[in-house]
Amino acid sequence: MSHLKLPSLGGKGAIGFMSDVDSALIKHITPAFSFRRTHVVNGTVAGDQTDYQVKIRCMYGFYDPCSFVSAMDIGYWEGIVYLVYGGFLWWGTGYAGSPGPATGGFIYKTNLVTKVSSRLYTGDYYTAWQGLRAGGFLFTFGEESPGVVGKWFACIKAVNLATDAVTSAAHPQTGDCNEFIGVDTDGTDFVVGERVIGGVGPSLWPNGGGVWRIPIATWSNTGTWVRTWEDPNHYEWASVAYFNGKWYAMLHNVGNPNNRWRVVSSADLVNWVTELDYTAQNVGFSGHSSLLKCGSFLVALAPVAATMTFHLFVLDGGAWADHDLGIAIPAVDCAIGGLWDSVRAKLIVIVSPVAARTHTVYEVNLDGSGLKVIYTNNYGAFSLPQSDQSVYTKFGDDVFYGIVASTALVVGREGCAFRLWHADHDDACLLKRNCRTDFADVRFTDVDAVSKLSYWAERVVSSEFAEFWVKIPSIPAAGSATIYVYSGKSAASSLSSGVATFIFFEDFSGDLSKWDIATGTWVISAGMLRRTGANGNSSIYSDATILTPGSGYAVHGYYLIPAKAAMDLAVGLSFQKDVLDPPSGFYTFYVNFAGGHINWYIYRWTGAGWVNVCSGWGEVLSANFYYTKTSAGAFSLYVERFLLCSGNNAVVNDCGQNLYVRIYAWQQDTYFDNIFVRRFASPEPSHGVWGVVQRVNYYPY
Repeated sequence: MSHLKLPSLGGKGAIGFMSDVDSALIKHITPAFSFRRTHVVNGTVAGDQTDYQVKIRCMYGFYDPCSFVSAMDIGYWEGIVYLVYGGFLWWGTGYAGSPGPATGGFIYKTNLVTKVSSRLYTGDYYTAWQGLRAGGFLFTFGEESPGVVGKWFACIKAVNLATDAVTSAAHPQTGDCNEFIGVDTDGTDFVVGERVIGGVGPSLWPNGGGVWRIPIATWSNTGTWVRTWEDPNHYEWASVAYFNGKWYAMLHNVGNPNNRWRVVSSADLVNWVTELDYTAQNVGFSGHSSLLKCGSFLVALAPVAATMTFHLFVLDGGAWADHDLGIAIPAVDCAIGGLWDSVRAKLIVIVSPVAARTHTVYEVNLDGSGLKVIYTNNYGAFSLPQSDQSVYTKFGDDVFYGIVASTALVVGREGCAFRLWHADHDDACLLKRNCRTDFADVRFTDVDAVSKLSYWAERVVSSEFAEFWVKIPSIPAAGSATIYVYSGKSAASSLSSGVATFIFFEDFSGDLSKWDIATGTWVISAGMLRRTGANGNSSIYSDATILTPGSGYAVHGYYLIPAKAAMDLAVGLSFQKDVLDPPSGFYTFYVNFAGGHINWYIYRWTGAGWVNVCSGWGEVLSANFYYTKTSAGAFSLYVERFLLCSGNNAVVNDCGQNLYVRIYAWQQDTYFDNIFVRRFASPEPSHGVWGVVQRVNYYPY
């Protein structure tokens, strides 16, 4: 094969300017990276940091859905987002029962810059299901039992947006499960629908299925509330929308496994006609459908049994257009909802299996074309909004939405507000599809645009996101470090290397040559470290010392416990002086599973024994749980990542000795993977600004 000789770039050792011909030849031979942007990492008061590993999240598309803030109070499953106004997010949570106090309906106000929240109201039971703004007030709708133990009534809360004062009114003759959920306004009246499940009196009306007209001017006088129509099928009013001078509502028989629903409309709130009728279908599972306004269109999102997929129904003032999204209805109870992105004219569709407490985010055009996945299996079940939510909850080009926790055992994160980011933020950048779907072309350099930075791709989800650890040579305490992120080279191959990035890295892709087995039986199986044999104490140690005195470190890892009967189980990860004794003042991470509960602990070694310094249940610090009941009394668990050091529990090796990494297991068939040690400072360096996207022709990397 012949070789092409490039023209000289100048004399010996010279760096000359390329001619147009030279440039064209290099472009032909070595395709360039097309896009780059700068990112600033700010120093920490903990001091100058050398070879510090920083985590960066690259999103493939135009959005990043992630948790913005969690509820201040525990024991509540549903996060409800109401309004963005005056630089604040107004949101709430609904009652979920035990664990937690016998109250509910908290209303919060969160500063969008500082993320600091304040509690404006503590209700009683399901105080606030949905909400909207009218004048200088935020109005929320739900039910409460003011002064009547065990009895609940449909109620309205008005929050003064200038003073934060909350006033309320509850209808004394509505009864439980006549509480308000679907809501919209024409500027004169609120029109509110009812929830339908169960029922506890007293009530002068049938158990749910009604719609109310409530004059805004006299909302606090329940005598002016008028129940204008009773649905003969007693379906639940999931959504109400005022569109093109008419009222529309999505009604479904939630709780019935047939998943039946219909859309109705009315010009006077007294006479209603059916627009879409799926009351004869049988999906086999229960679900929630939704109705939302998308600019000049009204959209219904709902399941269709004939195709066993979710459909998008669009109304432009004429006939409804039916578009099959091709998203399969899961074989579990499932909700579908949406948000409208008016900037890109895209409908954001969120599908949420209720029991799994996850949600998958899509984008699609209103003609049903261009369906793309944004994020799969994000934690938390999506909480259905009222039909105009994207109008009330937009902050710039971002939209907030409410969430239900990833598991009923996650205390303190049942009610969350998620932010659908439309811009770069914190540790995340939006690549806007200017990269390969597998992120193999993402690269990092120092600010000189020449010095290559080592990186490891911890997690890659094709066409969605990738999470990278990048080793930055120097981050000054009193300043910042600037790096470049490159992408857009179709022929690039990933240079991800955990060994080059971390102080210690093991993905168990080879043998156990880096490890000494202290007790138990350990083997490599399916690319993971597997602890086998009968239950008992088993340990394995790195065969070389890892940590030197005088620096801060953190150790991370993954583990998997297959389906097992309920029993006490434990795993651990720690630093040790030798195979028997950790240094005084060091910490270990421990998880225990008993009676169906997940418990975590941080223990500190005193020299004479381990002392518990903090603990909790349900969620393990920064870990992500995948917890599945496989049968009665059995479960499987996957912890995506657990981190020994958190907050002020910085592991600083001041014991004067080098340290080992120790993995511990007390149960058979425990799997470990991706054990790595990185630099750690408390507080850690923080993420600063992201630069604008630049078009480049960059070759050396």
